[in-house]
Amino acid sequence: MEIKDGGILIIAAPRVGGTNLMKSLGSYYNKKTCMEHDLIRNYPYFDSNKDVLKYVPLWESNYDKILDTEIYKDILNKAKEFKTIILLDRKNKKEQLESYYVLERYNKGNVSVKWRDEEIDKTDTKYKQWKSYINSFTELFKMISKDLKLPIDFYEDIYKKKSLTNKNIKLDLEYFKPKYKLRQPIIEKKLL
Repeated sequence: MEIKDGGILIIAAPRVGGTNLMKSLGSYYNKKTCMEHDLIRNYPYFDSNKDVLKYVPLWESNYDKILDTEIYKDILNKAKEFKTIILLDRKNKKEQLESYYVLERYNKGNVSVKWRDEEIDKTDTKYKQWKSYINSFTELFKMISKDLKLPIDFYEDIYKKKSLTNKNIKLDLEYFKPKYKLRQPIIEKKLL
C-alpha cells in the first residue's frame, strides 16, 4: 500500500508548521484535511483510512498529566489506525514559545493571524506557564517516537529541506512559501 492509499496523521506540537504541512499533504495527495479533530473520540468525524489529520495531543489543561494516564495509550492505539504517521516538533523552543505567546496574548487563539514585532513579556506569569507547556512536548515526542518506532520531524528541517525524514512522503511545496509563515519580517518602507 502506498502513502496515497491510506490516512495520514500528523501528531504536532503547537506553532510548528503543522497546519501548512497538513494542507501540503492534503493538496499533494488530494485528501480531505482535518485540523485538530479529537483523535480519541473521532470528533468531528474523520476517516483514518483516507484523511489527513493534524492532532495536537497536549493542551494547557492536561499537559502535566497525560504521560501518566490511559490517554497516552489511547493516543498510541488510535494513531496506529493511520497508514502514515508524522511526528512534528520544533528545535527552537524560544521561537515556538514566542509564537505561542503572540497567539494567546495578542491573537486571542486565532491560529492564522500573521505577526511581526509584538512585545514578548518574559515576566508575564502566563509566559512562564506557556513555557512549561511548550517544553512538555519534547518528552512526549521522545516517548511516542520510541513506542511507535518513528523519527521526529522538526519544523526547521522540513522548511529548510522541503521534505520529511520519510522521503516516500511527498509534499505540495506551495505551502512552504514564505507568504504562508505566520511570523513575517518587518519591511521598512523608504520614502523617495
